[in-house]
Amino acid sequence: MKVLAILAAITFLFGVPTSYGAAPNLAQNGSFDTNLSGWTNPTNGAVTTTWDAGTAKATVVSPASTALLQDGLALTGGVTYTFGARIRLQTASSSSAAIEIVAVGDPTGARFAEAMTHSTAWDSVSGYLYNETASAKTAQVRLLVPGDASEVVFFDDVYLQAVPASAEFTASKTAIAPGEQVTLTWSTMSAPQVTIDQGIGARSRAGSILVSPAATTTYTLTATGPVGTVTKQLTVTVAQPKPQIAFAGSPATVAEGESATLSWTVLNASAVSIDHGIGARGSSGSAAVTPPATTTYRLTAIGPGGNSTADVRITVLPAPVIVFTATPDAIYVGQSATLAWTTAGATIVLIDHDVGAQPPSGVLDVHPPLTTTYVLTASGPGGVRVAQATVTVKVPARRRSVRR
Repeated sequence: MKVLAILAAITFLFGVPTSYGAAPNLAQNGSFDTNLSGWTNPTNGAVTTTWDAGTAKATVVSPASTALLQDGLALTGGVTYTFGARIRLQTASSSSAAIEIVAVGDPTGARFAEAMTHSTAWDSVSGYLYNETASAKTAQVRLLVPGDASEVVFFDDVYLQAVPASAEFTASKTAIAPGEQVTLTWSTMSAPQVTIDQGIGARSRAGSILVSPAATTTYTLTATGPVGTVTKQLTVTVAQPKPQIAFAGSPATVAEGESATLSWTVLNASAVSIDHGIGARGSSGSAAVTPPATTTYRLTAIGPGGNSTADVRITVLPAPVIVFTATPDAIYVGQSATLAWTTAGATIVLIDHDVGAQPPSGVLDVHPPLTTTYVLTASGPGGVRVAQATVTVKVPARRRSVRR
């Protein structure tokens, strides 16, 4: 017994009917479309059809040497068709039966076909057709049966119908870091004219493209065809980094009354400000500050990825503190006075009038011959300060002699 060799494939071929709707079910509930109206027999063999009301009302084709054909199904360019049927081979043999669809006038072109061998169960087959040309074409459905008089084949629910316009649009990633690439992939049915915004432009009805958006971007795919238009959107989120700050102060330690320089560079920020009255600044720069005491300056940077802060501490060393006294502060010639002092923050203490270097705290007797102001100079990391103490020297009054 001859076995039909049928290529099994799902093929996107020639298109869709001018009505754009579902074509009639060509074999349904035990009868062919309008009792074989529109179906033709090939010239190389007789085909007998019977109606079996007891077996799922299946359509029976028996026996034959080739095929029963349905011609003239209109296909319109750019529209996708779905095609399917059910087959059951009645007898137990090595024969096979098949159903296929092919464009009229293009017997060597791609086609959808499905073959089966004996089975007591129904076998369902389905596939797609697509007319890539702009002009209309016609299709032909073939019900292929074994060339054996003993074979009986059941065909039912044979259909060919348009697929509504649809599109699939996906991204390999929906969240990326700046500079990363993402693949956009799409496919459409019955809507072959495809455009994608964001500068991508016109594309084929199926494909992919690499993109690298600098910021969060929504891509819109618009697919148009004879049966309508469909749009799909997807958003690729670009995670923006938080601002990056380089912030320094020089020198980090100053004496009281001295100045320091703050300098900074900030990336990924739209606004930069520094507290303590410095205010809004550019993304890079410098500013001189004279803090009255040790101060921490905070720089705040605001950007698309969030907020960041950085601190710089300028340490202010206070000038020395001095307590300097003379006791008593008034004496007679020849008498002595005591100088007493205490200092804080001083590393060098000097007293003039040849007193010279002294410890940070101390006492010293002096014998000024006349009124003298002593100057104590205290020097330390925080600067220099002076203090004075005056000793007034008085001359005793002379006694007058009295003559008698």
